[in-house]
Amino acid sequence: RIAASSGWRRQAYSAVIVQSYATHERFVRDLAKAVGNFLTQTHTSYDDLPQRTKDEHMKLAVRRLQDVTERGHSKEAVDPQTILSRLTACLDGGVQLNLDVLVRHPANYRSGVVEEVFSRFDIDVRTSSSQEDLSVLVGGALNGVHASVESVVDDLADRRNQVAHGGLVEEILGAEDLAGIIDAVAGYDFWLARHVAGRLLLDLIIRHG
Repeated sequence: RIAASSGWRRQAYSAVIVQSYATHERFVRDLAKAVGNFLTQTHTSYDDLPQRTKDEHMKLAVRRLQDVTERGHSKEAVDPQTILSRLTACLDGGVQLNLDVLVRHPANYRSGVVEEVFSRFDIDVRTSSSQEDLSVLVGGALNGVHASVESVVDDLADRRNQVAHGGLVEEILGAEDLAGIIDAVAGYDFWLARHVAGRLLLDLIIRHG
């Protein structure tokens, strides 16, 4: 009787949605941080970094420093001295990136936000820039419902917002639909890892042979 009740189904659905989105967001952040660490280890000076990375790093580091010291908008305990010292080291020629400001974003990690985060490292992760056919990720129960894997990622983020903000859950997806969403988003995230690794390796070969 408990399993058949609408209240139990709503709770189980909400838990799956929140956990699935959280796993996706954590994966993207960790991957972006790995990119930043890779750039730090493979570049000898700040000036050698991609211009886009330098511009974004400067802008975001200054913005975060302002938020922490003046507006108090940071949700986490961020040491202004650490931000400033790393930025100073970069301007002196070293490579000590404030990765926290580069990998985080105030919005949910929909496909557009994922593209923006990796563009800070001068990496294009638009699926249209890939030679792979990602339509295979939108199959099964999702076929005909979503036009692309990006729309699945965006839909998951929308559902997470609805649940997390206490909105009325009007549509409770079945197990097959939920499994399809999880498989598609996981496939998208794994594609990101392969695509990003390929771009970084190609850049390393071009720079060092």
